[in-house]
Amino acid sequence: MTPITSAADAPPEANLHALATEPLGSTEQKWNHDAILKMTAELFPKARIVVSEESDPEVDDDEYFAVLVETPGSVDDVVALHREWHDRIGSIAPETANFYRLLLDIND
Repeated sequence: MTPITSAADAPPEANLHALATEPLGSTEQKWNHDAILKMTAELFPKARIVVSEESDPEVDDDEYFAVLVETPGSVDDVVALHREWHDRIGSIAPETANFYRLLLDIND
């Protein structure tokens, strides 16, 4: 995995294509990776951010983008930012927000 702290760092072949086997609402899915990466970097400015494609081995067709954020901070502060991330992603990518999962690793 390569750290991605901005959309410009994201290799297109790894992060800028649709995972859905069936489109949500249309034949062309609109992915908002740039906006999601920017928002994540703004919320977690001291973080190392890694985005990877993942799937749940126990659930068929459950493919998603894991956004791993390794960040310093107190548990309370990071939990508040976690909630804010989920609030914001719904407005940034309303049709595709459920294809992103935020994973947090708090380091001191």
